[in-house]
Amino acid sequence: MKIEVKNLSFSYERGNGRGHDQRDAAREVLKGSSAKETLNHSAKEVLKDVSLSFSDEKPTVLLSPSGSGKTTLLRILCGFLKPDSGEITGLGKDEKISVVFQEDRLFDTMNIYENWRIADPGLSEAEAKQLASELDLAEEVLKEKPATLSGGMRRRAAVGRALLYPARVVLMDEPFQGLDEETRARVIRTVRERCRGKALLVITHDPEDAGLLGADICRL
Repeated sequence: MKIEVKNLSFSYERGNGRGHDQRDAAREVLKGSSAKETLNHSAKEVLKDVSLSFSDEKPTVLLSPSGSGKTTLLRILCGFLKPDSGEITGLGKDEKISVVFQEDRLFDTMNIYENWRIADPGLSEAEAKQLASELDLAEEVLKEKPATLSGGMRRRAAVGRALLYPARVVLMDEPFQGLDEETRARVIRTVRERCRGKALLVITHDPEDAGLLGADICRL
């Protein structure tokens, strides 16, 4: 499969960050050219005419500095935000998407094994231990709740959960952040191997990630 983003633009309303829905509501109240002028004046443009593509043939890394709109792009791809203009092709309406957000978003009341079973209810303990090993996590971590773990452990647990979800599209936002060089290389290898045949887009600020993933590079 191939996913294409074509001439995508998006603006948040300045001062509240709520985005497209609120701006649409404003258009209902403020008719005509004066409404357009008011909205343009108060809008903060985050993405402008962004085009890129990624497919299941090879991983793609989106290199982008902080504040360039990469997280907004991910939210649009997930369907959480609607772009002001442009289009996305190749993503079906009911397409499953596996996501690693900048925040780990693990369930605090569940241990890591239980968190992983949310993504894959049939996951056996043996399978979970194998994935933990691939992510350089000790077996004992599976019994721990997120609050007891270091930031790097939580990050790897979040990556593991995303890898277990049965989706053809995988989006990862800074998935290797906070990992030391050796651990990062091992986790990237695991992501590369387990995402073969999937459309993988990794958002990062580190060009070395692209080399380790064997990925194509695009930039915002």
